[in-house]
Amino acid sequence: MAIDFFLSETARHADVVMATSLHEEEEGTVTTAEGRVVRIRAAVTPPANARRDSDILIGTC
Repeated sequence: MAIDFFLSETARHADVVMATSLHEEEEGTVTTAEGRVVRIRAAVTPPANARRDSDILIGTC
């Protein structure tokens, strides 16, 4: 299984590829390598079947 926002060379070898959203399409917070918490706001909406990474990992949507 691969989770990717485009069909990469690695994803081509997977049995299942799940479409995910880009960084610009997500909302929430991230922690930088320096330990800062940064708020992310979506700039655009994800296309058709793309889902957020967190939704894929916890099985929602």
